[in-house]
Order: sequence, then structure tokens, then C-alpha cells
Amino acid sequence: MSEDNNIYDLKVEIEGIKKDLENVSSINSRLDMAIEKLADVSSSIKSMLAVHEEKIAQQERTDEIIFEKIKDRAEEIDAAYRDWETTYRDWETDRKSTRLNSSHLKLSRMPSSA
Repeated sequence: MSEDNNIYDLKVEIEGIKKDLENVSSINSRLDMAIEKLADVSSSIKSMLAVHEEKIAQQERTDEIIFEKIKDRAEEIDAAYRDWETTYRDWETDRKSTRLNSSHLKLSRMPSSA
């Protein structure tokens, strides 16, 4: 009987091992699915990052163009201001000289023989 008990115990143990093996197989398949999903998510994230990086690069190019145009406009404004300033100074100088000349009229003298 003891041999029958040993065989019975071995059969029970083998059945337990089979159940454990099924559980491990189930866990492995779930892990495989999780790994596949992670790979898909990783791929999606990579493509999203690539799109995002392209948008950032495009925005940087746009910013460079805008800053260059702002710089050009500032130079144009400076040049226009310098032209205006020169014109204003010339006008002011001319106005002052005209005013001075008109306020200092030469008086004609009468001949002393009269």
C-alpha cells in the first residue's frame, strides 16, 4: 500500500505541476501581449515625437524669419528717423538764418548834403 500511496502522491504532484505549468504559460502569453502593446505604444510615441519635433523646427524657422523682418524694419525706421532728423535740422538752420537776415535790415543813409 505504501507503494500505491507513493504513486498516488506522485500523480497528485504531477497534476499540481501541470496546473502550475498552465498558469506559467498563461502568464507568459499575457506578458507577450503586454510587450506587444508596449511596442505599439512606443512606436506611436516615436511617431508623435517626430511630428512634434518637425513642428518645433518649423516654428523655429518661422521665428527666425519674423525676427529677421523685425530687424529689417527697425533698420528702416532708424534710417527714416535719421533722414527726418537731418531734414529737420536743415530746415531749422535755414529758418533761423532767414529770421536773422530779415531782422537785420540795412538802413540806407541819406546823403549828408541835404
